[in-house]
Amino acid sequence: MSKSSAEPNVEIRWLEWIIISHCNDSPPRDSSHANVWRPQRKRTRDGSDSSRPDTPAGSCSQPTNPSIDDSMSAMLSFMFMGIARLALDRTGVVARSALLVICLLTATGCALFNEPPVAIADVSPTLGMAPLTVTLDASSSYDPGGGQIESYLWSFDDGDEVVAKECQRIYHAVGQYLVRLTVTDSYGETDWCGQWITVESPVAVGDIVIYLGWYKVAEVLEIDGDGAVIRIFSTTIDPPVERRVGFESIEALSPKTMQALQSIPTGYYNVHRYPRYPNTEAGLLSFMETFHQFREYTLNVYDCSEMSACLEWALTGSGFEAYIAVGDAPWDPSLGAHAWVLVNTEDGWRAVEAADPVLFPKLQPKRLHGVVYAGDAGASAYYNGWDNRYTDIYDVVRDYTGSGVEQWNWWDFADGLF
Repeated sequence: MSKSSAEPNVEIRWLEWIIISHCNDSPPRDSSHANVWRPQRKRTRDGSDSSRPDTPAGSCSQPTNPSIDDSMSAMLSFMFMGIARLALDRTGVVARSALLVICLLTATGCALFNEPPVAIADVSPTLGMAPLTVTLDASSSYDPGGGQIESYLWSFDDGDEVVAKECQRIYHAVGQYLVRLTVTDSYGETDWCGQWITVESPVAVGDIVIYLGWYKVAEVLEIDGDGAVIRIFSTTIDPPVERRVGFESIEALSPKTMQALQSIPTGYYNVHRYPRYPNTEAGLLSFMETFHQFREYTLNVYDCSEMSACLEWALTGSGFEAYIAVGDAPWDPSLGAHAWVLVNTEDGWRAVEAADPVLFPKLQPKRLHGVVYAGDAGASAYYNGWDNRYTDIYDVVRDYTGSGVEQWNWWDFADGLF
């Protein structure tokens, strides 16, 4: 066979290999995506489907039939090969020109016939109370044309945009928000989908809440888009304070908790029975020399919990930074739960046994009115062994709602104090 007749056959075989391997070299279709819902391709500016007016924005339709795309790809491949064979059979010059054109087309990855990617946004939750933290995940998006998704763009109502496959967003204000995901593949083709997020108010006017800024009880007076106006009462400030706060600064309470908190005397920390002392160790020792409980220790009536709550109240009213501590009995954990007081003085933390000396009779000579020193039994547990440390009476009663406020109601034994 002559060189001229053999040469086109080589070129034909080379061209066939390029077309078949490049145009049909797409990965197997994932059967798991057979029923994936995808966004409508034809949309108006407001996000609705122009071809289906009754389809809301962000709704999806099933993907096209893969067999149609496969048939089209095969047909194009054979068409190109037929043209190439005809050209190569006619003349070598035309053959090489045709071969060059076809190779250029195939070198573009058959981009003219690429199927766009499919955007799938997994958004959770889509309904909740402010502040609402929402997780956005585009990992389920895919490219049925065999390419790769090059970018994931999240767009929000306020104009913010985030380029990431996964991200989080916090919604502080009440309302409805549309989040939009746009994906772009390696050929520049794009697709998008949207999801509505509804954010509701966590409280209503008249609710009793905890203001987390001061950890004080407050009443909700007004509600607007991203916060509320509250009246903070039962604080060391007199008269009660009104201020506007964000929803993240307040926490709604159950009816049982509200009932327990409302049983605490109004103006609880406004009663200053004792003079002010410096918040130092010396000031603490001076205070403890004059402090006396309102009654003697009585188990399940006026015991460590009532005594600790009373001592914390007195210390706070006298200018100290005091806390109620709860944990196993420091000197003997087998005895069960116990309560005491921790004071953060300018000289460091000091633990005070409010029920001393009834429950703790073995005292070091240098101990003064319940102040725990390093040489005392269980001293380490007093300072580091507590399970919970509460800021004030509202904090502890809120946590102990299930067991009732009766564990801490020392004020019922302080006749005429409130």
